[in-house]
Amino acid sequence: RQDPDIIMVGEMRDQETVEIGLRGALTGHLVLSTLHTNDAVSSAIRLLDMGAAGYLVASSLRGIIAQRLVRRICDNCEVEHQPSHDELFWLGHIDNNLDNVTFKRGKGCQKCNHTGYRGRMGVFELLELTDPMMNALKAGDTVAFGEHALKSPGYKPLSHVALTYAKMGQTTVEEVLKLVEMVAELPQSDEQDEQSEKSDSGNNGNTGGLSLEDLPDA
Repeated sequence: RQDPDIIMVGEMRDQETVEIGLRGALTGHLVLSTLHTNDAVSSAIRLLDMGAAGYLVASSLRGIIAQRLVRRICDNCEVEHQPSHDELFWLGHIDNNLDNVTFKRGKGCQKCNHTGYRGRMGVFELLELTDPMMNALKAGDTVAFGEHALKSPGYKPLSHVALTYAKMGQTTVEEVLKLVEMVAELPQSDEQDEQSEKSDSGNNGNTGGLSLEDLPDA
């Protein structure tokens, strides 16, 4: 008879796998698994969406780690970078205290194959469940869960972590904006509103404005 201390579930893709993993955790085992979601907060909500009972998720789930990779600036050709008006507008929704920050980018050299980047680095966020979050999961209230998660002590979203690395000169503003998928949903600046109106009048109602897909690749 097997008696594991730690159970690894490669990926939770359906209700049956989710419930097996959660019930395994209820019996005192440490269960590790993966999900395809955008961030730590949406991972818990995803378990509910796949049919797991709220009380089961709340009783079993202890912590969630979300991760992304961003490119690291080449230390052989790094130079100071002044973000554009639109970049500062978007970054201001993450951190409004950027007045004395010096950002950097790689101008390109032989060592980085003229990309400005050498290697990658991990960006991580950790969400540990609190009693208010557990109560929200039991009630199936995903809105309240998200609100409590964002107020949780020690929780730092992926976007904030990535911007911290950019402020330290380890990655670029461009990489931060590529990582933050919510950027395209942020309100537009005045300059972009004007561009959007011009685009709307000349493109049969198609929406204008800059999205992440419009940002140039290095």
